[in-house]
Order: sequence, then structure tokens, then C-alpha cells
Amino acid sequence: MKKSAFLGLTLAIWVIAIFSLIAVRYLIRRAPRVTDYSRVAKAYFNSLDLSTKRNISLFETSIIRLADGSFRTIGVGFEPELENLVSERRLKTKKIDFFVENPIAIERRMMAGEAFKILNNAEKKCFIDGFGTVMFQNGSYHFIYDEAVYQEYVKKFGTDCKPCEELKNLRNAEQGGNHEQ
Repeated sequence: MKKSAFLGLTLAIWVIAIFSLIAVRYLIRRAPRVTDYSRVAKAYFNSLDLSTKRNISLFETSIIRLADGSFRTIGVGFEPELENLVSERRLKTKKIDFFVENPIAIERRMMAGEAFKILNNAEKKCFIDGFGTVMFQNGSYHFIYDEAVYQEYVKKFGTDCKPCEELKNLRNAEQGGNHEQ
């Protein structure tokens, strides 16, 4: 290969590589765009009362966007809305049949995961390293752990628990909301 051809090929590869890096950097650093749909949907959700929001989190109530761009709440407490939309042929329903072999196992697995979230740093580390476990006993979930290892982990990782503080704030907000109703 001639020296000039090799130099030209090397230069072309470098130019392509630089443009590729610039393009990737631009795409990675580009800020995500929030759509109008997201803004309107969030505003609609925020306008709902606390019990409706709770029902949405339990999949008993839902928010649906219609072809005309409007949002509607359907489900528990909004049965007439769903019936009207179905009778107007704006919505259609379809029952989903599926079999859950052991619903208690699914519930316990999910609840143990939720219990893990509110453990403090040392307790989580005990669990991860196998020195602790979450168990369901007598209708409650319990964290069972090796006390000696836990004391070492308290010194190393502390007992901070951000989810614990968030849970306290949420409970206080719910109690404040219940007193107002």
C-alpha cells in the first residue's frame, strides 16, 4: 500500500471516529423532552383526591386518554363514567382471564420486598450478606438477624433509613388528610 493511500485512509477513519464520538456525545447529553401529554396527564392525576389516587395505585381505578385528547377517570367510584363511555362506543372492555397458581406466594414475595425497602443500612447489608432474613410469622413480617454481625454493620454502614423517613411523612400526611375529611 502506498504511503499516501495509507495516510488518506487513516485520516478518513479518524474523521469518521471523531464525528461518531461527537454525535454520541450530543445524543447522550441531550435533555429528555417532556411531552404535552405527560404534563397534562400529571396535572390531571394531581387534581384527583387522595382516595382516587390510592385506588389507582391498587389498579381498581384508572385514568384513560381518549381520542379527543381528554382524560377520564374510570373504575371504583366512577362506574357510571365507564358505563357511559362503553354505551357511547368510545371504550370497549375485554376481560382478561389468567390463572395464578399460588396468589399467597406472590403476595408474600411482594410484601417481603416492601419490608426490605424500609430496613436501615445495616439491616439491608445483613440481609444481602445472608446474616438476616424477612419472614412472615403470625400475621406480620419480621426481620430476623444475627445480632453480632448486625452490631458490626451498624458501625460500618450506620442505621440511616431514607424510606423510613418517607414512610413517616406519608403516614403523617394521610393522618392529616383523614382528619380533614
